[in-house]
This record gives sequence, structure tokens and C-alpha cells, in this order.
Amino acid sequence: MKEKILEKINEKIFMDGEKKKIKCADALQIAKELGINPKEVGLCCNKNDIKLANCQLGCFK
Repeated sequence: MKEKILEKINEKIFMDGEKKKIKCADALQIAKELGINPKEVGLCCNKNDIKLANCQLGCFK
């Protein structure tokens, strides 16, 4: 499953300078599509040095 999560994340990654990022809304959508807890997507991002951006709560920019 982790490979599938990372595959979906890689489809949505964008570069901000040298940092890899994914929009918060995209991360939530991936979780919904795969039927998993959003935390699983976040953990996968953390392990692969991918930052969340455009957080809907304003926590990550």
C-alpha cells in the first residue's frame, strides 16, 4: 500500500525552489481515493521529505 500512496503523491508533487511539496487538499483527496486515514499520506510525505503546502487550516504554507 505504501508504494501506491507514494505513486499517488508523486502525481501531485510540485517544486518550490528545491523543496518537493504537495497541496493539503491533494493529500486529503489521495487519502479519500485510497480509503485510508490522511495521517498515512502525511507519514509517507514525511518519510520522503515532501512538505505539505496550502494547508486549509493555515498551518503549512
